[in-house]
Amino acid sequence: MHRVLQDLRFGFRTLLKSRGFALVAIATLALGIGANTAMFSVVYNVLLRPLPFPQPERLVGIEMMTARHGAPMPSSSSYPDFKDVRDRNHSFTDVAAHSNNDYTLTGLGEPLHVSTEVVSAGFFKILEVQPVLGRGFAPEEDQPGHHVIVLSHDFWTRRFNSDRGVLGRAVTLSGRSYTVIGVMPEGFQFPVRSRAIDLWTTFSKLT
Repeated sequence: MHRVLQDLRFGFRTLLKSRGFALVAIATLALGIGANTAMFSVVYNVLLRPLPFPQPERLVGIEMMTARHGAPMPSSSSYPDFKDVRDRNHSFTDVAAHSNNDYTLTGLGEPLHVSTEVVSAGFFKILEVQPVLGRGFAPEEDQPGHHVIVLSHDFWTRRFNSDRGVLGRAVTLSGRSYTVIGVMPEGFQFPVRSRAIDLWTTFSKLT
């Protein structure tokens, strides 16, 4: 310990004698530490931070791939593709699908663009997250004729003034009437690293 203190004193006196060198050394250290901190933050947020759901280690993403120009490339998939994967699944407890879509909400003043995630009926069950008001989607609500939506907590607060009587209310999305059946917990977001989603609906229009 004594030798360490001696080395520190010697180094400090040397830096005081060469202030220009000291400034360059300090600036270099600051830049290096800053760059490493920024890199770690990016890696942590993208790769290391666990998903904000119960048992995140059990969640797995499945992506369709197609061979183009001799190399596998991500490919979009249809609801029948998802249904085939779900029906033939022998490896996972359950399988769900989601797809981003946009709707125009009317009937609440000025027409409003709403960010919407279309999901399969068992989606919230797999994430182990349930609405704080109302319910999630029932299995049959993936089928034609079932037009229901679940609101995000933020959208419920902003557009419906946190009205608990919103359940059962009909809203019009892109010319079609949907019934509000639930409100998700505050802070719930899926997809996790994307723009905020206003509401979720099912694949009933696509089946």
